[in-house]
Amino acid sequence: MKKILITAVMAVCIINGRAQQPPVKKGSKSSKPATADSIHWQGQIGAKRILLTAVPKQGGLKAAWFTSPENSIWQLKADTLYKKGDTLIVQGPLYFGTFYVKRSADGKELNGYLLKDTVRKPLVLTSVSAMQPLVLPQTPKAPFTYTSGNVQYYNADSSIHFGGTLTIPKEGAKHPAVVIVSGTGQQDRDGNMAGHPMFAVIADYLSRNGIAVLRVDDRGVNETTGNYFNTTTREFAADALAGIRYLQGRKEIDAAKTGLIGHSEGGAAASIAASESKDVAFIISLSGVGITGMKALLLQNEAIVNSSPITAVNKQRFNKVNKVLFEIVYENASDTALEQRMRTAYRQWQADDSAFIAPLDKKQTDHFFYPFERYLSQATGPWYRGFMTYEPSQVFPLIKVPVLAINGDRDIISLATPNLEGFQRYVPAGLIQTWQVPGLNHLYQHCVTCATNEYSELSETFAPEVLERMKQFILSVK
Repeated sequence: MKKILITAVMAVCIINGRAQQPPVKKGSKSSKPATADSIHWQGQIGAKRILLTAVPKQGGLKAAWFTSPENSIWQLKADTLYKKGDTLIVQGPLYFGTFYVKRSADGKELNGYLLKDTVRKPLVLTSVSAMQPLVLPQTPKAPFTYTSGNVQYYNADSSIHFGGTLTIPKEGAKHPAVVIVSGTGQQDRDGNMAGHPMFAVIADYLSRNGIAVLRVDDRGVNETTGNYFNTTTREFAADALAGIRYLQGRKEIDAAKTGLIGHSEGGAAASIAASESKDVAFIISLSGVGITGMKALLLQNEAIVNSSPITAVNKQRFNKVNKVLFEIVYENASDTALEQRMRTAYRQWQADDSAFIAPLDKKQTDHFFYPFERYLSQATGPWYRGFMTYEPSQVFPLIKVPVLAINGDRDIISLATPNLEGFQRYVPAGLIQTWQVPGLNHLYQHCVTCATNEYSELSETFAPEVLERMKQFILSVK
């Protein structure tokens, strides 16, 4: 995943034993599913492919195997295989699920559902000769009304070489343009998150509508050099400006209408860039940070913890230790003694926590583990110190260009209300537009549970209404 602000608990599944998945299964070493008479059916749930390979026998199937590349599962043998009436039941391990399907009259499809953790997920498996590529409804498809080419450029001091893709509308001479700025976590130029090429879809839509788009590999990814993990949000802002200046040097681009689209932390980087440079003509913030870095991380962790399948007592414990440690980091972000002070605070919390849980039923406190050493390593690094002390109140008032700030109302990574209120409060009046979009998660998908583990199970890559609003905003910039 993604593309979210780095958190202390890293999405709770590492903490709660019930939410953990077992090690990746690569299949039985004693059995070979691929034989001359093997048959294959392939289906897809969201951005995850599932291939069922079976060896037939008279009147049915002899054995079956599952392959799901996006789940890192390869030739995993089914536990049981049988028919009940006209329904074929193929049962895998608990963490994978069980197929309940019926064969179509022509034998080319298996129609039914995958049952996992009491949840039914509709599934159609189609007869194939071998595993087919992942297909998503919004993946860009020909014919294209724009040109697309790989580009390369450097930052101001030539210390970083950037590789990206620039899409330019075929019709017209001078086009408005944007640079897409990614959020936390290394991303490639297509913005692949949870199996979805988010930035490629944005670029496709905007360039079909008259807007040039530059999307770039993050530092240390593919053709872009540099050490991502030692880079701060302010340095990411400088990277965004390098992209702006590259665009302004292209004859096809209207230099006076080049702006930034920043997702998540990228919204903060875009804001910093616009506050420091007149080259930025506008900003679109997608789930950007409108509150202090400290508050953003605290609210994010609370939302993730509170939506996790753990006991109320353990939720209380996680939220307490996060608050204690976050405050220590915030207060000592520039201090060389930060590590020592974090260790002291953590020991004190452990003592307090032991007294708190002593009289409680162990069922309320089982499966609790706080990854302190990992958090310590993260929190003492340059990125975390810098982000923790990010202050929109010192950045937003310096922005002198139009800003569109958007958030999904079901986003648990960047909470809509406090962040949008920050943009409204600090960006100069007359320059800010905000939109809290109903039903969208952090990746701008219409969601059901809206938890982070649902992202890859959804077929939608990016909400069409948000694409349309971004297009209208960019084309309206004078």
